Amino acid sequence: MRSFLITSFIILGATVLVFGHYYLYRRCLRDTQLSRRYKYLGLGLLVALATLIPGGFVIPRLLPPDKLGPIVFVTFLWLGLLFYLVLAFGLVDLGRMSLKLWRRLHRSNKSSAKEDSVEEPPESVGLNRRAFLARLTAGTAIASSGVISLVGIHSAFGEFDTPEVPVSLKRLPRAFSGFRIVLLSDLHLGPLLGSEFVERVVEKTNALNPDLIAITGDLVDMPVDLLGNEIQGLSKLQAPRGVFFVTGNHEYFHGVEQWIDFIRGLGINVLANQCVGIGDPDEPAFDLVGIHDRSAAYFNPSYKPDLKRALTNHVQDRELILLAHQPKQINDSDGMKIGLQLSGHTHGGQIWPFGGLTLFAQPYLSGLHQHDQHRQIYVTRGTGFWGPPIRVLAPPEITSIILTT
Repeated sequence: MRSFLITSFIILGATVLVFGHYYLYRRCLRDTQLSRRYKYLGLGLLVALATLIPGGFVIPRLLPPDKLGPIVFVTFLWLGLLFYLVLAFGLVDLGRMSLKLWRRLHRSNKSSAKEDSVEEPPESVGLNRRAFLARLTAGTAIASSGVISLVGIHSAFGEFDTPEVPVSLKRLPRAFSGFRIVLLSDLHLGPLLGSEFVERVVEKTNALNPDLIAITGDLVDMPVDLLGNEIQGLSKLQAPRGVFFVTGNHEYFHGVEQWIDFIRGLGINVLANQCVGIGDPDEPAFDLVGIHDRSAAYFNPSYKPDLKRALTNHVQDRELILLAHQPKQINDSDGMKIGLQLSGHTHGGQIWPFGGLTLFAQPYLSGLHQHDQHRQIYVTRGTGFWGPPIRVLAPPEITSIILTT
């Protein structure tokens, strides 16, 4: 199953990349009627950039993180720019097709023939006009995509949003009203986000004075032996009630067993289908339960998420908060009185308009939602980024969940 999924992903990804680059060749090089010299230069650049993308997924496994930054940055920046270029040209082509259809539907055959006889320019003039429009379109698409990408880079590497989200829990003791959980997720530490980024996250998180810190997966994007030294700073996270972690899907790409051991060595509690009481030892205020990511079973059946097993030591009348990487894991708790689920995974879409596509796979994109009578869910946009170093209309966040009665 795992090899089938990986093969399918590679084939789909390669098909999309080939189509995208061919589409750009047509719109930027062929339709603009550039001279042969500039067309070949553009084609060479396009082929080089196309080759760089699959290389960007392989090279990080061959070189240490301190050598990877520029290569990975250019690779994934081009991936983001490619998306916006294809989107821009696609919108133009959609507009053209819509206009042609509208004209056909709203004019008679007689007037159509008359208009054609009047407006149709000589062939040489028509070619120049088409070339001018094609160059104008290409220039506008490149400029607008470049501006969006620059704004997105600034957002991805810029300041974190720090929203405070009050969440009412009916079974929470009044003495714990105001309890602050600081939520981190999707840091995606790796070639582009290393020790300096970790220092920023730790400083900002500790400054929020959390009672408890929750990390809901996708913490890393490289194996332990290549990245371990870069994330040592996470050991400085401070919360009197502890720091807790559950796996996301990306931990399983890079040796989940080694990463769980390493994270525990940083003083972070890993909840592996487990439940712990939070509060006074004799009478906890609520139970915190954490389960593995729903994709874990595809990589290692022993890491299959098992909420029922995790709740074996849960006290029935005690408030319950669930840490689960993907929002759709709320479906695993049907019929259970989960007061609140904390999740990530979606990145809030990260690159607009991907959020709309994300909602086909996940029930929620970001923010706080009342799922049913008993269950609420908060989905963070995440703290880092994956793939293109760009965030458009989805800034990174470090969230304070304020529990109230």
